[in-house]
Amino acid sequence: DHITIEPTYMADVLDPNLSYKMYVKTPSGKYAVATDGTVLKEGVSPEKEYVVIAEEYGSYSVYYECEDVNKNKTIYSYVFTIVDVKAPEATISGSVTNAKVGDTIVVPSVSGTDDYTSVSYMISVKYPDSTRVTLKGNSFVATMAGEYTVIYFVYDETFNLTTITYVINVA
Repeated sequence: DHITIEPTYMADVLDPNLSYKMYVKTPSGKYAVATDGTVLKEGVSPEKEYVVIAEEYGSYSVYYECEDVNKNKTIYSYVFTIVDVKAPEATISGSVTNAKVGDTIVVPSVSGTDDYTSVSYMISVKYPDSTRVTLKGNSFVATMAGEYTVIYFVYDETFNLTTITYVINVA
């Protein structure tokens, strides 16, 4: 994400010689770097536009301070937040498509990756009578004939979700 820090101007009718500063901090507490290479730390001009590439999720702080010759200060700050909205990527290693009543069906393992956080998963099975069961392991017993739907839920720490489903026909 590209975030534009707009230029700001400060004025005082009694003091035309104001001093002011600004800086931008990333969620990890470091100074942000603009796309032109400027490190946005104290001393950069607030009268210039800066574009920041938000490479971290979390809250960025923009801070301004203005001071007159009598040491009267005005402070203004704001925060913008970058949130993780990208779902993890997930794959399963094959699939069982046919079985018989009474078979123990071992479902394939799932793997997932995310661009920011770790991933977790849950496997659910929808039985032919629409009953849903969350697997505690990686297998279940086919107790009746019909169509079973295996559903993998893969989610990251901010609960972005990817699902993978496949059907097993039980005779």
